[in-house]
Amino acid sequence: MVKRKLFFFIVFMLTIVVPFSLMGIRIAYAETLPYQTIIIDDGSIKINDVVTPDAGNENNGYSAPNWTTSTGVKGYDLSSSKYTSTAGRTITWNPRLEAGTAKISFYKLDWADKADSNVKIEIVHNGTTDVVFMDLRPSSGDPAGWVDLGEYYFSGAGEEFVRLTRSTSTTNTILTRADAVKFEGNIEQKEPHKTIIIDDGSLTIDHVVTVDAGNVNNGFSAPYWSTSAGVKGYNNSSSKFTDAVNRSITWNPRLEAGTARISFYKLDWADKADSNVKIEIVHNGITDVKFMDLRPSSGPSVGWVDLGEYEFSGDDSEFVRLTRTQPSTGTIITRADAVKFEGNIRQQAPPLPPLRSRTLTNLSYTEKGSIENDNYKATFYEAVWDGGKSIVRDMFYKNTDTGNWMPINTVAERLEEQWVLLDGNAGSRTNYYDTMNKRWITFDGITFPDNHTAVLTDSSHESDYDFEVNWSMTGDKPDVSFAFTPRRDGNYVIGYQSFTTESVSGINEVLNGFRSHAKMVGTVESTSLRELSAPMSLVEKNDASGNPLTYGVFVPSEELPVEFEPTGGVTKQRLGMSLVNNEGSVQPILYAPQLGTYSQMTAENTYQFHMGLIAQKSNLYESYTDILRNEYDYSSYRENVSDQSLTDAMFNMIDLLKIEPQGDDSVNYVPSPSGWWSRAKGFIDIENEDSVRTSSNAVLLGAYYLTGDDQLYDTRALPSVQYGVSRNGIGWSPTQKKVYGVPSLWKMATLPFDVSSVAAVNQMMGTSAGIGALAQEEYLVRDPEQKDRGPVVQPLMMYRMTGDAQYLQAAKDAADNYITQHIDTPASVDVSKNEFIYYYSKLWMEILELYEETQDPKYLNAAYKEAKRYATMFVARPVPEGNVTIPQPETYNYAESFHWPESGKFQYPRL
Repeated sequence: MVKRKLFFFIVFMLTIVVPFSLMGIRIAYAETLPYQTIIIDDGSIKINDVVTPDAGNENNGYSAPNWTTSTGVKGYDLSSSKYTSTAGRTITWNPRLEAGTAKISFYKLDWADKADSNVKIEIVHNGTTDVVFMDLRPSSGDPAGWVDLGEYYFSGAGEEFVRLTRSTSTTNTILTRADAVKFEGNIEQKEPHKTIIIDDGSLTIDHVVTVDAGNVNNGFSAPYWSTSAGVKGYNNSSSKFTDAVNRSITWNPRLEAGTARISFYKLDWADKADSNVKIEIVHNGITDVKFMDLRPSSGPSVGWVDLGEYEFSGDDSEFVRLTRTQPSTGTIITRADAVKFEGNIRQQAPPLPPLRSRTLTNLSYTEKGSIENDNYKATFYEAVWDGGKSIVRDMFYKNTDTGNWMPINTVAERLEEQWVLLDGNAGSRTNYYDTMNKRWITFDGITFPDNHTAVLTDSSHESDYDFEVNWSMTGDKPDVSFAFTPRRDGNYVIGYQSFTTESVSGINEVLNGFRSHAKMVGTVESTSLRELSAPMSLVEKNDASGNPLTYGVFVPSEELPVEFEPTGGVTKQRLGMSLVNNEGSVQPILYAPQLGTYSQMTAENTYQFHMGLIAQKSNLYESYTDILRNEYDYSSYRENVSDQSLTDAMFNMIDLLKIEPQGDDSVNYVPSPSGWWSRAKGFIDIENEDSVRTSSNAVLLGAYYLTGDDQLYDTRALPSVQYGVSRNGIGWSPTQKKVYGVPSLWKMATLPFDVSSVAAVNQMMGTSAGIGALAQEEYLVRDPEQKDRGPVVQPLMMYRMTGDAQYLQAAKDAADNYITQHIDTPASVDVSKNEFIYYYSKLWMEILELYEETQDPKYLNAAYKEAKRYATMFVARPVPEGNVTIPQPETYNYAESFHWPESGKFQYPRL
């Protein structure tokens, strides 16, 4: 009896508590949504008396396939209505409601003729279907007008709607008529179904195409991919392709919270198609990974390929990313085009841009103070506008001729310098801005501890982070440091977009690693420290007087400890740099740390970094030299160490290359320290098995003339000359093995080099009719447009062999053309990561040879100008004190490029 009473007491309490709990939930939820009335009708949707026409019923949730329109029988708003005489025909009203409770009413028409007496009305909601039958005759059942169907809870998930079905058999004597359905309550509609397609150069939303040629706002990013006009994309436009490993394309739809079905457009192009690309869907804090075969004959069919449905949280760093996983090779081409997002989705408003791109109403400036040293001055202002404020600055350098302060920026350019905080766990160094959350930092405080120091603070985001920037003029150049303390664990990158923004047409020259020199500004990609030939990002432009002004950011010696920077790969780099900002403008930028190991920060732990700034009335090379000499301790003189000189090193190398193999190498290669293979008359090519590689046959001959060593001549120089007048490639295999995939590089009776190499032998050995004839024959088939080798020196060498003035004139013409097109007009076409630096800025050597021949100073000046550009492409780091030890193989996995069997490797002794 006690147990029974206890049972009934529990049931009673649940009966009371649960409804009140549910009521509390409903009341709390209702308070978050406004009361609304939504009426769905053929051709329109009405929300709170505001009518939105939708003639095609594309977005209003109304669907009446195969029903007929009646203009005579008026609906609730005196518009037309629908009718049918066919059994099973349905009309659907889908309000696309978020979770909540709605009162539903059906509009019963005032038309008695042939009216249906028994229609089926289904309310599909919250995973169930409630069914109501209604008599549509005005004289029976409910009166004409709005008929209350009851209150129903909508979950906001899946398809929820009202559907009317004619259940009467097909006959013209009974007509089923219908009009509108009304939904009332504290309700809110979900977004209408949308289709968003992101493609290179455009954004398509529900068939409306918005052109975005620079991919500034459409969410498409494909740095260093090439455009193919021949391989057509989904809309018959161009597509993208690459042959380089780890290249990525990103499609960022900037969706608000919701669910989207994603599709990838697979191109119909079989030639060299990639069989295994990686596709990442970054959403809702996780990353789903798929692999796809892009060959039309394999994997999914060409066209739109369904990748599935994914939940988006509304975070700005949610996207689709395709990455090439195949090794870099021209035999496999990765191609990509567009990605489609479908569902009840809506794009977020574009994130706030940096201050320089906002409209700041009632903007005004108040000077707060200045700091300076002998060479630089910075004046800080509080910028205030409607709804915001920040600290900005003007920068000045001292004119050494007049002693006057010269402004680097104008008042209009004060807002162009910008700090940005980037965070997110799926970012990509190729484009931080499309793959990470962006917060453009504004400063709300400034203090001046002394006349050389200014401290800027951002205290308005203390719940997320602390951020402080320290400007110091205690040294020769401005030093800018920052301290960042996150409140939560995560990946954080701080970007500093320094000085002013420029267009490519407004600059003279740039430097940001070997790939970004001349006017090759590159892309928005952050170049890792290991790829920066010199750790600086510089821009040269003309000032208001037309004089060269160079400015930018560099990494001080203190931030560059002696280390082997490739250690850990791209994910373990202290910093990165770029010359292209998020809007595509040219601007020196430093990112610290670079995304990867160093960017993984722990809550309440402070990350610090500092950088140097330079701005002076000089060309870029002079500023580059200033940093190397005054910041990195470079000097004009190289000191000998360990009682050895460069001369000693040269003779040591000659001794090394003279070492013979310990065995008969007349057939097979026998490993030796020199790598010489007698049968092939050359040194082995480590990247091609059973092959040798020789790019010039005059070097060893020159070493012989220098030393007079007959053994060197007999065993190395003479065979090298023989190679140069008989083989058909600089890479060659006596066993007919492929050399870089080419199967024919084993043939004889041709020349492996251009005429310049053969002519050099002719000069050094004395006139030889046979070699001269070979050279002249080779000259006839040369490529005069080849810029990486020979356009100047080949005709010059022909002149030196023959004395014929027409060859000298050809050399001058080629040099004049190159100077105009490539030296005086800096190259502006970005280069691939896979290109050799030697292909760029290298004809200065040939032009210098022409100067030696002609003594024309214009060739000396041009050679010097390009030689300076060439020098900036080589690694420069601070000169360390004392001895330095690089990591040994047991602590670092060095990449080895030796494509021979292990038996072909000589085991060099290790100290």
